[in-house]
Amino acid sequence: MKRKHDNKPLFKFKSLKSRMTTFNILVMFLITVALGVLSYSFFESSIYNYTNEILLNKAEDAANLADERIQRYILNIETVAKYQRIIDPNTEWDIKSKILKDEMERLDYIDMAIIDLNGNLVFADGTEVNVKDRDYFIKAKEGKSYLTDPFMSRSRATMQFAISTPIKNDEGKIIGVLVGFKDTGRLYEIVEDIQLGNTGYAFLINEKGDLLAHHDTEFINSGGFTLESIKQ
Repeated sequence: MKRKHDNKPLFKFKSLKSRMTTFNILVMFLITVALGVLSYSFFESSIYNYTNEILLNKAEDAANLADERIQRYILNIETVAKYQRIIDPNTEWDIKSKILKDEMERLDYIDMAIIDLNGNLVFADGTEVNVKDRDYFIKAKEGKSYLTDPFMSRSRATMQFAISTPIKNDEGKIIGVLVGFKDTGRLYEIVEDIQLGNTGYAFLINEKGDLLAHHDTEFINSGGFTLESIKQ
């Protein structure tokens, strides 16, 4: 005689109410887990976005501060270019030379010079050279104040950068160019005290992406810097 298998379910619910209660508990559990996962993802995303926003704001503040310092360089040279004895073509060179030397000391330039519209430059010490192909002359002759990238001086054989501005007469006509020169090491002073967090630092690049100032001078000289390298 064959024995009938016992096919009773492992769990037996006594009533519909019990089954509904268990079902509701499972649903609530699943909802709780889902909300927990979503909350964690949202929290993680919020922290990431908040951190990025803080860093972006700090970077913008640093860029604005650097720009203010560059504008101060330009404002200083523009002020000297408005001196009446610099503007007046009848002012003797000895007087103009004395003004340039005094301003070199006050503004901490290694050289200052006046350039005529043909590109003939005369330094404060009387040394003369033609710079008609230099960007600081070309830009200022066009009526724009200009801060250059670092370059090798042909007359001084040193690396420097220039800040130039047009000299205008009382009618607003450009009659020459005033230019001041600083050692390239002074470029980094624009950003050397700017920090981002505990380890971040600022550096200068031009509109082409070339590195102008960095706390590691060997890194600048290596030529290994690219915009892609800082995106990685």
